[in-house]
Amino acid sequence: METENSKKKTSIDKVTDFIENKVAPPLVRLSQVRYLEALQKTFIAIMPYMILGATATLVNNLPGLFAEKTGLNLPAVSAALTSIIKPIQPTLLQIVFVTINLLALLTVVLNGYYLGSFYNKKDSDVNPVASAIVAMVSFLCFINFTNLSKNFDWPSYILGAPSMFGGIIISILSVEIYRWFIHKKITIKMPESVPPMIAGAFTSIIPVSIIVIFFSVVGAGFKNFDFLQLLNKWTSYLVIGGSGFAAQFLGFFLDRILWFVGLHGS
Repeated sequence: METENSKKKTSIDKVTDFIENKVAPPLVRLSQVRYLEALQKTFIAIMPYMILGATATLVNNLPGLFAEKTGLNLPAVSAALTSIIKPIQPTLLQIVFVTINLLALLTVVLNGYYLGSFYNKKDSDVNPVASAIVAMVSFLCFINFTNLSKNFDWPSYILGAPSMFGGIIISILSVEIYRWFIHKKITIKMPESVPPMIAGAFTSIIPVSIIVIFFSVVGAGFKNFDFLQLLNKWTSYLVIGGSGFAAQFLGFFLDRILWFVGLHGS
């Protein structure tokens, strides 16, 4: 028995050693890439909001689970749940709107901030807050505000989860451009007598102006061109291609491995 147990332990130890010595090191190095490091911190920060929004969505849709034709065919239970949930439905929908429906916007702001914080360690002139703001404004450049109704209805596909991937790309590009201008000293230089807070405000004028103009042109300067919708269309093919068994298994395996080294694999 002891020999068999020792063999089993040895096998487990071999697998553990293989993961720790062969698989984990490159993944750890991958997790230390500045973009992934910023995203890792971003998703950790928004996780409570994702959980809250998902919970509100689940509660709001509970009656449908027991519906007569689309659910478990328990109409009495569905009606009872509807009577309970209906009074609090406006609150649930509000929670969903400020969490799930703003997920891309939250991701853009936080990713811009954490990426700016990374560069701030190397160059103190790179302001993390300015990075977050320029990322947010660059992302908002892709909303056609002229088409918003008088009730100021935000297009949820832009601010919500469907545009998260596009938002990440926009936030990275905007912060990289901002950081490049700061690094190259393409800024307004104030006299030394000017207080640092005032001088810091003028430092960002040139980079921010160029970035906002650039993304405004890309976001609204071309007729019948919607970058976020186009990107969503391209990524939809990946979703279709990833529905097979092999792709699902590979995705699940990579997800677990990435979680093992502290990355949000999903």
